[in-house]
Amino acid sequence: MNNIFKCICESKLGLENNGNKLICKSCNNIFNFDRSKNIYYITSPEKNNLIKRIDDEWTDHWKDTSSFFYKLKKFMRVYMTGSLLINALRPLLLNQVNNIYLEAGSGLSETSKRLEFNNNIHISMDISKKALENNINKKIKLQADLFNIPLLDEKVSVVFNVGVHEHYTDIENNLIFREYNRVLKENGKLILVWPYYFGPLMVLAKIINFITSIILRRKFEIWPNQHNEIKNFSKVNKLLELSGFNKEKIYLSFYDIYSTGILIYKKK
Repeated sequence: MNNIFKCICESKLGLENNGNKLICKSCNNIFNFDRSKNIYYITSPEKNNLIKRIDDEWTDHWKDTSSFFYKLKKFMRVYMTGSLLINALRPLLLNQVNNIYLEAGSGLSETSKRLEFNNNIHISMDISKKALENNINKKIKLQADLFNIPLLDEKVSVVFNVGVHEHYTDIENNLIFREYNRVLKENGKLILVWPYYFGPLMVLAKIINFITSIILRRKFEIWPNQHNEIKNFSKVNKLLELSGFNKEKIYLSFYDIYSTGILIYKKK
């Protein structure tokens, strides 16, 4: 895998795999590789405040795997959004080999576990070390942030994720989408499963957040910092087009009671 990773110094030379270390050929930066868990740690030594906040929030989120809400969310990830992802990704996986599929903001990869990537490369990327340590992807795991994806240009065939971009502002998403565009090959695909603000399950989650916050006398969120669910598909489409993508398809599905938008785009 030393032919696809890039250093945070932005060198185009890539990283050289030296046992349990990845070494930059340009600046000699060294990054760790946990061979036992197959996790590559390619992050900046000094995270900015935004990245630190995101890391802290999601590390805390993935700590408790025994709560009722965790089990409920796991069921939704596996059997509801999992079905959405299968329908969107499976046609792309047919008769393909040696392509790289980047799950950008993977969490535990519970949603994608129902897919067979076969002879393709599936990279689970997340900022949370805790999430990656519990991630069930048997192939490649990568600790990194979405604003600085440590992959060389045009190496990825498909970027996908579930429930990621509602946690970022439009300005932040624009920066992230441009990173997706950079790492995707020509005509590469982007598949986003993005919560719809007016979807029945999202409305129910807001009611639960409100009632539980009153009972606990503190702010409660089923999903942390979820402030940018889709209200207007035209607005999201414009943002993605400005980031270098052309729309192929946007739809809602009965698999999750029409609560999540499935957005399929191609790199311009």
